[in-house]
Amino acid sequence: MAHRASIMVKLAVFVVPLLAASIAHGAWVTDPRTGCKATNPNPKPNETITWTGECRNGLTQGLGAVIWYKDGVLGSISVTNYTDGKWGKVTPAERLQVLRPIAGRGNKAAQYGLGKLYEYGRGVEKDDAEALRWYRKSAEQGYASAEFKMGYAYRHGRGVSKNATKSVSWYKKSAAQGHKSAQNNLAFAYQHGNGIGQDHTKALRWYRKSAKQGNLSAQFNLGYMYEKGNGVTKDYAEAARWYEKAAEKGDKSAQFNLGYAYQHGEGVSQDYAKSVLWYKKNAG
Repeated sequence: MAHRASIMVKLAVFVVPLLAASIAHGAWVTDPRTGCKATNPNPKPNETITWTGECRNGLTQGLGAVIWYKDGVLGSISVTNYTDGKWGKVTPAERLQVLRPIAGRGNKAAQYGLGKLYEYGRGVEKDDAEALRWYRKSAEQGYASAEFKMGYAYRHGRGVSKNATKSVSWYKKSAAQGHKSAQNNLAFAYQHGNGIGQDHTKALRWYRKSAKQGNLSAQFNLGYMYEKGNGVTKDYAEAARWYEKAAEKGDKSAQFNLGYAYQHGEGVSQDYAKSVLWYKKNAG
């Protein structure tokens, strides 16, 4: 069967844009310092904000940043342009304008967000070295997503010389905080001995942690570990189960391997119709 492990994993920086349905339902979150309210797409218990912009009639107004907290712990930061507490679009240049001073004051979520703007050239010229500088500031404060970015940068030489050992060190920090992409990439390092001693048992453990959080690459890789018996007793049925989880969410490699499993009856009952179905999805 085919095998691959995806190292590049896209991560969200900013909070998902507020949906019309959420606004219509009247979900709100409050800045406890001022009482200012903003629409909230996915309200959670004990969630609060700090709003950096204008507050008019008790509602967020104009351009600014919403800094999100859960149980008093800093989460993420979103930049938006509010009208009476309702979310509005912003340009990359406006994101840069808002994030730069907040990042300069040491906010680790803003530092991470600023790093993303430099990494992808949004509102500013693309600059891997500058992106890395801001990621490092955030990572050194323990921000899991920035720690992941540091691991990725050292693994692939983005803004810094390649260093597999330092890459693993940062992946470990991020993975320990539950970052599913870091968990997958740390597992990959253990599986192949990249920057750390090869250890299939530890690879399996980290793939499982990531896969249970829904990471498609980890679900595929966990299936592969069961298929080959790496770090675990060979189990085609368990391999097919994890391939199916990833395949159903669109993972091409998992779709191919699941098609192969149905074609040859490995871990599943032989079924040529299902085999063709999954091969077609893989080819589509």
